[in-house]
Amino acid sequence: MKEKRISDQAIHFILSRKNEELKDLTGLEIARNIGTNQAELSRSFKIDYNITLSVFVKREKIYRALSILDRDHEKSIDELAKELGFLKVEDFIMEFRRQAAIEPQKYRELRKKAKPAKQA
Repeated sequence: MKEKRISDQAIHFILSRKNEELKDLTGLEIARNIGTNQAELSRSFKIDYNITLSVFVKREKIYRALSILDRDHEKSIDELAKELGFLKVEDFIMEFRRQAAIEPQKYRELRKKAKPAKQA
């Protein structure tokens, strides 16, 4: 059986975390959980995926934010930012805009309009 690359193990570990676990996830914690050191993990991740581990974690947070915004129209943007581990809502909005090319509130409004009404 072929052994998985440590970067793939890291991705599996990150994707299997709940939002509250992802919120404070560090490279050191990821490395410890997959049985390597942080420097080796960071180096391998950059070589294998051409992005840093921290960028991957930020992207995962934004993907989760997109999903939450699609289904939860009551949660405030501030609550969502805190849930995903952003210290300032402004940082969340900036990162969301960087990743999704739209502000979170505007995304929510557009998605809400795009959903067909439920039939009785």
